Formats: sequence, C-alpha cells, structure tokens
Amino acid sequence: REINSDLALTSMMGDAGYFYAEVPVSTKEYKRFLYSAEEGDDNLRVPIQFGREVLASVLDNPDLAHWMACVVNEEQETKLATAFRESFAPFEP
Repeated sequence: REINSDLALTSMMGDAGYFYAEVPVSTKEYKRFLYSAEEGDDNLRVPIQFGREVLASVLDNPDLAHWMACVVNEEQETKLATAFRESFAPFEP
C-alpha cells in the first residue's frame, strides 16, 4: 500500500515485520510503499507481486500490477527482446 505521510508509516508498522520501499518518481519526489506482516506472523513473507504492484503505481498504470495483463504473443515478445538487446548493445564489453 502507498504511504502518504510519516504518521501513516509509523502507525502501520506496529510490532510485526514489514517491508518498506521508496521509489523516486522525479528528482525531487518519491513514492513510499509499505507491506506489513499480520500480527503473530513470525515469518514475514512479502508477496511476490509486491514489486510489480509498486512499479505499476509509480508508472500510474494499475493494469501492470497483474502479470496476465502483460502477456503478449510470441511475435511481439521477440520484437521487445530484440529492441531491449539493441538498446543495451553500447554497454556490452
């Protein structure tokens, strides 16, 4: 869940474990997110989709939070992979 104030952050942390992330969205602004464990849960396990949900929020595209919304056909996947490789080619040794 996104946190908008320090007061919200401290009130949500409690005694259980938590995972906190700050993500820059500009040079002067960042968004903060918190996942807190349930009371009595001694083994904090952050949901595997937490990172995807954070990035979807930062990109202001909630559809990206669910992986099935990002599935493309094989032809499109090949084009995306090729473009990705080409964009990083200048950095290869």
